[in-house]
Amino acid sequence: MLGKFKSVKNDIGNLASNIKKEEFLKQLKGPWKAQLKTDNIDKETNKAWERIQRSGPFLLAFMKIGITKEDIKKTITEIIEEREKDA
Repeated sequence: MLGKFKSVKNDIGNLASNIKKEEFLKQLKGPWKAQLKTDNIDKETNKAWERIQRSGPFLLAFMKIGITKEDIKKTITEIIEEREKDA
């Protein structure tokens, strides 16, 4: 079982090396829009960051791409602002 995890981790790490940070964050907006339950940016940022930290080998992708908590906060802020504008 550990061998499979290591293989997945390596595959994700290799794939993440080819992903552009801004494009990745842009792609997250759609799925994350549905995840936001409040307009509290700090609360939603912390919840998203916790999900990322528990994402197993996918955490490596976020790390390889260089996604920071500040990037997550910026993305969530943009989602909330867009949602308010559309309301």
